[in-house]
Amino acid sequence: MNEHSGGQNPVAALCATRELGLIVARAYEAYDKRELAKVLLVEYHCLTSKHCVLLRCWQSPHGVLFYKPRYKLSPERTESSSVESARRRRTSDGYRRWVDSAGVLDDLRGLPDTTGFALDCDHVADSRPASKIIADADKATPGRPTRRSF
Repeated sequence: MNEHSGGQNPVAALCATRELGLIVARAYEAYDKRELAKVLLVEYHCLTSKHCVLLRCWQSPHGVLFYKPRYKLSPERTESSSVESARRRRTSDGYRRWVDSAGVLDDLRGLPDTTGFALDCDHVADSRPASKIIADADKATPGRPTRRSF
């Protein structure tokens, strides 16, 4: 793609998306728990007694935002579910401590059901299509979230 092609540079778009994700993640971390509860739309947890948060979505003036907390996988799950290049880019230790991720859920509207979220914690490995998460967010009322356990 060149400057005359009329399209956006995909590298610039990717960098902008990563930067936005960092901004959303820091905004999530800055929320007071009571204030977040007032705007929460979706909350997914693991089924263990730890009830690890897998994903949260909330209403903001900028649309529906999401946050996936960092997590750690066992060495066995790490080796069987990822490749070395992804681990180098998406882990804090280069191996099995996966970093948090965040962004604008509305940006995923209209994507195929093969696009989704890995819902992971130290205990659970699951996934959910973005369309189903968007549907959960759409039917929820801020402060009365759709809650699911995996």
